[in-house]
Amino acid sequence: MSTVRDPYLELPLDGVRLVEASAGTGKTYTLATLVARLVVERGLRIGQILAVTFTEAATQELRKRIRERLQLTLELLDAPADEDDSAEARLTRQLLQLHRERGEESDHALRRRLRQATLDIDLAAIFTIHGFCARVLREHALESGHGFDPPELLANDRDLRAELAADLWRQHAQDAATADDLGALWTNHEALAEDLHVLLREPVLLPADAPLPPDPKPALLVAGAGLADAYRQHGDAFFADLLAALDGKVLNGNSYRRDWVESLCRQWPAWCEAGDFAVPLDARIARLTTEALHGKANKGKDALVPKSPMSA
Repeated sequence: MSTVRDPYLELPLDGVRLVEASAGTGKTYTLATLVARLVVERGLRIGQILAVTFTEAATQELRKRIRERLQLTLELLDAPADEDDSAEARLTRQLLQLHRERGEESDHALRRRLRQATLDIDLAAIFTIHGFCARVLREHALESGHGFDPPELLANDRDLRAELAADLWRQHAQDAATADDLGALWTNHEALAEDLHVLLREPVLLPADAPLPPDPKPALLVAGAGLADAYRQHGDAFFADLLAALDGKVLNGNSYRRDWVESLCRQWPAWCEAGDFAVPLDARIARLTTEALHGKANKGKDALVPKSPMSA
C-alpha cells in the first residue's frame, strides 16, 4: 500500500508561504516539519532559523516540538522501518528518503549535523513577536537610535494606564478648583483608568468616506475630439491669420513669439492625425483661445485679432 506524502514535504522553502489553520489543527506540527526540512535539506544550523509566534506558551511548545522532531530524525536515520511507526515517524522517514534520493550528502555527514542541531536547540531563535522586536532593538541599538537597554515592550497597557490615572488623581485632587469636577466625572482613580484608553485615543486622520470622483478620461477624449474637429475646419486659416497678426504687431511680441507659434502649427495637425486625444498638446495652446488673444492685443488692435477655432 502506497504511503500518502505530506504536502509540506513538497512546499518550496524559498519565497513567502501562508499557512492558515484553526486552533488545534496542527500548525506547530507543520512548523516543526518545515524546520526539520531546513536543517536536513538546506543544511542550515539551528541558529540560522527564526520562528516567531504569539505567546510565551506557544514558543515553549514550539521549541519542545522542534527538539523532539530533530531528535526523532536523528534516531530514524539508522533505524529500520517498523509497521508500528507513528504518523510523525512515517513523515520523518519520507523526509530522510527524499534527502537520500538527492544523493548530495552521506548519512555520516547528516548524522553529525542533526546531532549538533539537537545540542543547539536552546540557541534556536524562537520568539514571541514582541520578544523578537526586543532582541532586534538590543542587538542593533546604535542603528535604531535606542540605548543598549531597549524600551520595555508591553503586551498590555492596563498597568500603565492604572499608574497614569493614579498620578493624575493625586495631582488634580489636591487642587480645590478641580477636585469637585474630578469627583463628578469619576468616583476614583480606577474609574479614570478605565476611561483613559478612550481619552488618549489618537485622532483619526483619514478623510471621511466619500465616493470616488468620476473618471475624467471620457470627458477628456470628448474635448480632444472637439478640438481636433475645430482644427480640421478652421486650423489652416487660423494659423495664417495668426502669423499675419504677429507680422502686423497686432499681438504682444513678448507673449506670442513666431517660433513657438510655428511649432504649434506643425504639432496640432499631427496630433489630430494620430487620434490619441489623451496625449497632451503643447501647454501654450491655451494662449490661442479667443479670450487669451484679445487679452494680449496691442492697444487699438483688438479688432484685428484672429478668431480662434477653439472658440468656434
